[in-house]
Amino acid sequence: MKTLEGFSLNETPKKLSGGKYKMWAMAVYAAVLFYALIPGVLVSLPPGASRMTVNLTHAAVFGVVWMLTCGYARKMLGGSK
Repeated sequence: MKTLEGFSLNETPKKLSGGKYKMWAMAVYAAVLFYALIPGVLVSLPPGASRMTVNLTHAAVFGVVWMLTCGYARKMLGGSK
């Protein structure tokens, strides 16, 4: 049986399960990146600063690294973008 788009109805569950895999893979990537950038795990930036300054710096670093790498990670995990 064909739909209007030309896909078989049997293909839909495969696409959904693949999408869930990609979603979970990106979530794991984000969790690993977040853990690696927690202050004190790899480095604490800036050294000797207050706890709030260190946390804000690491939040900014996480945001920049995520922005620069999420597209590459999505492509490596089989995503469309």
